Amino acid sequence: MKQKILLLCLLSSSLVIAKVPPPLRVTADEMTYNDKTKISVAQGKAVATFSNSDGKQILQADSMTAHHNDDDVNGVDALFAKSTTNVPVLFHSPALTATATTCRYDGKTHNIFCSGCVKVTDLKKKDTITGDTATINIQTKMYRVNSIGDNLSEAILHTGPTAHNP
Repeated sequence: MKQKILLLCLLSSSLVIAKVPPPLRVTADEMTYNDKTKISVAQGKAVATFSNSDGKQILQADSMTAHHNDDDVNGVDALFAKSTTNVPVLFHSPALTATATTCRYDGKTHNIFCSGCVKVTDLKKKDTITGDTATINIQTKMYRVNSIGDNLSEAILHTGPTAHNP
């Protein structure tokens, strides 16, 4: 009977452990954290790294601002990344890369919203889409690129083994 209870405890604790998302790690030249507002700011070569079942996800920018959730300082409700130099914000995952002027990660929906000279590249298919804004769901790997006003989105698609570039 004791063995069954112990096994049940181990199984239930492993389920709890499995549901805990991996931590978000941020590095930068300079970092500050305000305990009252639950906001941290990373400036200068800011890099946010987190992992999911597909592998490592990396967000790089000149600066980032993280809004931590009230219950867990390690949990992030939102992460804002922007570049102040000519180097764009870069999001990189095993499935795709995206560059833009700004990116915002929503920790609840797992969406990344990018704006300003957006370029999304599917690393497996080698497809590239450019536009003014993009929404990327890092769990489903689905993305949408939009253009504003008279601007047009552009897509370079590789449709299969018979596709060729002239």
